[in-house]
Parts: sequence; structure tokens; C-alpha cells
Amino acid sequence: MLAGSRHETTVWAVQPVDVRRPSTGVRTAEMVCDSCGDVIEVRVSSAEIARRHRMRWLALTIAELSLTALAAAMTIRSVEADFSSRSTGGLGPQTYFWTLTTSLLTAGGSLLFRQWKREDGVRGPGDDWRTFLYRGRSSNQHNLLPPA
Repeated sequence: MLAGSRHETTVWAVQPVDVRRPSTGVRTAEMVCDSCGDVIEVRVSSAEIARRHRMRWLALTIAELSLTALAAAMTIRSVEADFSSRSTGGLGPQTYFWTLTTSLLTAGGSLLFRQWKREDGVRGPGDDWRTFLYRGRSSNQHNLLPPA
């Protein structure tokens, strides 16, 4: 922190995973965390497996964004129906439902997109393929970078 300032900058102490990516399958190895000094176990997937994981996240993202577009169209249709009838005196419950649905689907799409962008085929302590948003949790406490 600079003298006389109230601004503090945090820099991540990232460390590379010094495990060669296997040509097939998954390689498990132990390494020492530079941040905490613990011995941690990492699993590094082959480039093909990592690519398949990325494609899975991309397919889920595209499917979810398609649902978002459909929900947005239904929201617009519901708003138009409410304003054309003018008998309800405002927006009806269907409009609120579709607006909420569109908002939730948009948030879900951004989370899936985040997973697609961050998939690198490296799993650290506590990471599991069933853990939805594994980065920012378990292995990120060790600030692991994927192998080159």
C-alpha cells in the first residue's frame, strides 16, 4: 500500500502445475503448494479429455442460452398481451413469471459460460467433476495454473 493512500492491491501468487499433461488418460501427482507449503495431489487430464470437458460446458451453455432466448420471447409476448388487453390494469402474473425465468436463465448462462472459459483439465484437492463451480473454491486456494 502506498503511503497516504487507502487503496490496497492484492496480487495472486499463482503457481504452475509442474506435471506434464499425459497423451491419454489422467495423470495424478503430488506437488508442494508455493502458497501454504502443503503437499497437494493434482490430477491433470490429457488434452483430449480437457477438450471434451470444454465441449460439454459449451454445449450446456448453448442449450441454456437457447432456453434464455425462448424465455425472453415469452416475456415480450406476455408484456404485449398485457398491454393490448388493458383489462388487468397492469402487468399480469405470467409477465412476472417470464421475467423472473429469463433473469434466472441469464444468470445460469453466465455461470456456464464461466465454466467453459475456465476449464483446463486440472483438478486439485477437493475438486470433482460434480463440483459445479470448482474455481474460486478448493484448488484455487493453492492458485494452480494449468500445465503448458
